Amino acid sequence: MARELGIGFVPYAPLGRGFLTGIVKPATDYRGTSRTKPPARRSRTPTGWAKHHVPIRNQPASQSRWT
Repeated sequence: MARELGIGFVPYAPLGRGFLTGIVKPATDYRGTSRTKPPARRSRTPTGWAKHHVPIRNQPASQSRWT
C-alpha cells in the first residue's frame, strides 16, 4: 500500500534488534536493570517526568504577573 501511495518506508530496528530472532542471549538480558524498575520507569513517562521536572505553581490567576 505504501508503494501505491508513493510513501517511503525505512524500518527502524527490524525484528526487534535481535529479540525476535533469538540472537539476544541471557547475558544480554537487561530486564532486571534499574531502567526497568518502577521508579525509573515512572520518570520516563510523560506524567512522571512532569511530576519531577516541571514546577507547579499553585496561585490564583489574579495574582499572576501576566498582563
